[in-house]
Amino acid sequence: MNDTIISVVGNVATQPVYREVATGPSARFRLAVTARYLDREKNEWTDGHTNFFTVWANRQLATNAAASLTVGDPVLVQGRLKVRSEVR
Repeated sequence: MNDTIISVVGNVATQPVYREVATGPSARFRLAVTARYLDREKNEWTDGHTNFFTVWANRQLATNAAASLTVGDPVLVQGRLKVRSEVR
């Protein structure tokens, strides 16, 4: 399988939404990831651009995520990256 597997460290940005579907439990939430870098001129850490990811969890992981995650919690997410482009 040639999927792109990534690990992302960030904070939960939205409350997980839990659903029971035909294939089993499913949960989704948004993850906010802000890059930090050392500004050598000021000699201090500075926040960079914030990226948002939609995280989908299935089966037992969905049940656990919905029961234990709240907005602002730090999390490490590992999984397959799927990029979807949309026109607004």
